Amino acid sequence: MNWEAVAAIAELIGSAAVLATLIYLTVQVTQSKKLLEENRKIAMSQVYATRVGFMLNYHQFAADSTYIAPLIAEDMGISEDEFRRRRYHTLHPLTLDNILYQYELGLIEEEFYNAATNNILLQWEVWENNGVRVSPSVRKWYEENKNR
Repeated sequence: MNWEAVAAIAELIGSAAVLATLIYLTVQVTQSKKLLEENRKIAMSQVYATRVGFMLNYHQFAADSTYIAPLIAEDMGISEDEFRRRRYHTLHPLTLDNILYQYELGLIEEEFYNAATNNILLQWEVWENNGVRVSPSVRKWYEENKNR
């Protein structure tokens, strides 16, 4: 075997190694992009859940407070019981809004999502009759699905 044949075989092996490396790197970059996207979704979900949790705690604190609830109720011109009832009705759509967002990100199961959306359909009239502020995403979901 002459040196030219050896060089050709070595070049062929080198080319195959470069090709294999490129394929491996392509797979790694694709997997890294998917992982980064999943981490981004989880981080966004945590920020959103924290915001909703803060709002839930605030409304719950206001409703439970023997000092704050009477003051706010008086400012609103309603009874304390009515104020507490409205706070409860405010908490529920916030939680459902978070569930819609988690589902949109692919972080919760279909069964949990279906239970939440059925709840939106069941509670909508109560919210409307009580002037409950509903998030744009919950309102949009309701408008798109109210006839199902």
